[in-house]
Amino acid sequence: MSVRHIVTFTVPEGPEKPAQLRRAKEWLLTLPDRIPGVLSFEVGLNEFYPAANWDLAIDASFPDFAALEAYNSHPAHVEYLAWWKTVHNGRAAVDWET
Repeated sequence: MSVRHIVTFTVPEGPEKPAQLRRAKEWLLTLPDRIPGVLSFEVGLNEFYPAANWDLAIDASFPDFAALEAYNSHPAHVEYLAWWKTVHNGRAAVDWET
């Protein structure tokens, strides 16, 4: 068994949006090396239908829900969230056992 964690985000339109998305992706990609228990971790920025699609997606796997919770509460993730919460304006997520 493992846990799949999919999250999508939107960022408000504006001149800073591309840089914010690049920064988010770069920062997120540092987390698996800093936080134990991550089995797989991918980050994608939308490249098609920008008016209709979400801007950023995370596709991650963890061995169990406890590892996902440890990831969510890890100081490196909390630090990222402190910044990211000031940037994004929409979030959707789904977590399931595989």
